[in-house]
Amino acid sequence: MATTIKVLVTSPKELAWWQWMKLASAVALVLLAIALLIGVRVPLVVQRVVLHLALDFALQSQWVAAGKVQRKRALIVHSTIAALPAIASESVATVILSLVTYSISHYAIDWTRKFGIENMKLGAIVDQAAHLIVLCA
Repeated sequence: MATTIKVLVTSPKELAWWQWMKLASAVALVLLAIALLIGVRVPLVVQRVVLHLALDFALQSQWVAAGKVQRKRALIVHSTIAALPAIASESVATVILSLVTYSISHYAIDWTRKFGIENMKLGAIVDQAAHLIVLCA
């Protein structure tokens, strides 16, 4: 993240789309935390989307980002962590069901490796859309 911020300050036009997502999701996570701390009622779906984006971009380690395409273990770790938005649920049963559903669906979506789409940006958009559909369902 420090490298992304350095590039943002020195030459923002050189940032890749995923670096912009890292920054945007980090800012969204901070804003969500502030809103919740001061008592603003944030819809559950918004909480889940912000948590998902932060876990998929801002908080994802370099090991997971590089390894989830080639190593099954990295993808399992990533899918398990990506299920954490389920904690923003209304009951224990919903949390458990959501953890399992999110983890399995995240694994399946990322396993497809952007659905075989050659265009990296389009593949990322389809990937995130699939994740958001699951989160909102």
